[in-house]
Amino acid sequence: MLCLDNSVVAKFARPDPDTNVIGYLKDNASEPWVIPATVMFEYLRYYSSQSAVHQHQHALTQRIQRVLPLTESVAIEAVLLENSLAKQDCSLALADLLHAATARECGATFVTCDTANFDKPPLHQLMDIDIIEATESSQ
Repeated sequence: MLCLDNSVVAKFARPDPDTNVIGYLKDNASEPWVIPATVMFEYLRYYSSQSAVHQHQHALTQRIQRVLPLTESVAIEAVLLENSLAKQDCSLALADLLHAATARECGATFVTCDTANFDKPPLHQLMDIDIIEATESSQ
């Protein structure tokens, strides 16, 4: 199962999708694609009208298997992940921590284009992460 970060969702859902992201997703088309509810929030917050929010939510949910809820188990996983990272002098912003904890709690590989925040040895030791290098023209 692949748990997609907003950096991936935004790059495959736009009118001019990132070729590296599309290539990765095609190569992994046999895996279920999921997103945390917190990623859904991040993705949809860029749209201001109710109709645009619903339109983009519908379009996105047609391309993924499901949206993973923010549950008590995810909250506990986030605390445990945060504590483990702190012991290694590493941290994540709250939203990123919740995204990663959601993936980890459901046993998914977390897929991101966010090298700056997620390409850290302590994170790679604690969970499965795939980092897609976005194409230059799409950044």
